[in-house]
Amino acid sequence: MKIIYILLSTVYLCKAQINMAFCDEYIEYDVNNFGKFISNVKLSNSTDAILAEKRVLIIDDNLNVLSSMSIPKTQTHNCEWIFNYNNDTFFVGCQKNGEAPYLIAYKSINKTHYAQFGEALNTLLYLPKQLELQAY
Repeated sequence: MKIIYILLSTVYLCKAQINMAFCDEYIEYDVNNFGKFISNVKLSNSTDAILAEKRVLIIDDNLNVLSSMSIPKTQTHNCEWIFNYNNDTFFVGCQKNGEAPYLIAYKSINKTHYAQFGEALNTLLYLPKQLELQAY
């Protein structure tokens, strides 16, 4: 009788653990293509932007990659900040060894794709060296 009680208790505790799990799905991303993930920002109720070492990924609620964009000058600068201005625009902030940081702006083309924008596609917004970008 004690064995059945212990067995039923064990089964009950195992089922309780399964119901409390935070994640029931495992998704792998190609680290060689994207690099390590650095930061993320919510763009809308259904999409997020993830800043990785080599690219910015736009993902949906199910963690599917909807699109990705390369980041200019990733060989010489560390891009460590990502923040949004509104649902249609987000910025990536980059800096190299204490030099003046710069921002790269991306604007929505449609709900799943973004493109770098500005006066010219290769124009970057350089900030004064004294200005420090802080992540909150």
